[in-house]
Amino acid sequence: MVDDIHLYLKNIRGSATYWKTAHNELIAQIRCLGPPHYSLTFSCNDLNWLDMRKALLIADGRPNKDTNELGIYATQRLVEMYPIVVRRQCMIRVNALVTFMLNNDEVFCGIVQDYWWRIEFQNRRSPTCIW
Repeated sequence: MVDDIHLYLKNIRGSATYWKTAHNELIAQIRCLGPPHYSLTFSCNDLNWLDMRKALLIADGRPNKDTNELGIYATQRLVEMYPIVVRRQCMIRVNALVTFMLNNDEVFCGIVQDYWWRIEFQNRRSPTCIW
């Protein structure tokens, strides 16, 4: 059982084996298709998106409060209190954008053959998608 532990660890996101597998898949993709033509970065605007503020207010138990009345410091406090809400709202937007880009041939002047992405967390624990 100990001999095959790496087979289980490659499924645990963040483990060294997981990232080694992801790295190998990316290298194989580049060898088959050539170097990527585009590199995109999407950052979460967690302090200014109104839907993000609304989700944070709902998580805080104040669903009826107006999002426009929430100040920047109060929003920052909510972002720090509910990082999972920020991550989920950001992923909803990223998934919608990626779906749009993959289903619209005019975005990249043709059909997307393959893509690779990862999520990183920047200075304020803000999610950023590298695509």
